[in-house]
Amino acid sequence: MKRFDYFYYRVYALYKYSTKERWPEIPATCGVVLFQGLNILSLLFLLAAIFNTGYDFNKVQMVVLCLNSFIFNYFRYRNKRSFYFLEQKWKDESRKLKVKNGFIIIGYLIASLVSFILVSLHRDTIEYCGYYIGF
Repeated sequence: MKRFDYFYYRVYALYKYSTKERWPEIPATCGVVLFQGLNILSLLFLLAAIFNTGYDFNKVQMVVLCLNSFIFNYFRYRNKRSFYFLEQKWKDESRKLKVKNGFIIIGYLIASLVSFILVSLHRDTIEYCGYYIGF
C-alpha cells in the first residue's frame, strides 16, 4: 500500500498546487482506484483462466467493485492517511529520490496497464468450459 500512498500523494499535490483544484482528493482517489481495479481484474481474469472457471464478470459486479474500492480509498485517505500525514512523510524527499520514485510509479502504472491488456486479450480469444469471460 505504500506505493498507492505515494501515488495518491503525488497526484493530490499535483492537483492541489499546480491546478488549484478545489477538491484534489477526488482525482487522487480515482487514480488509486483505477490502478487497484486494473490489478484486481487482471488477477481475477488470470485465476479464471488458470482454473478454467469460465466465470462471467458482468458490468454490475464491476461497478459495485469500483464503488466499494472508491469508498474504501476515499475514507482511508480522508481519515487515516490524510494528505497532511503523507506530506509530512515525504516533504523532505530529495529531488533525486522524487525522480526515482516517480519513475517507479510510472513503471508500475505501465506494468498494470500492460498486464490488464494482455490478460484481457487472452481472455477474449479462448473459450473456457463453454463460457466466455467477458462483459
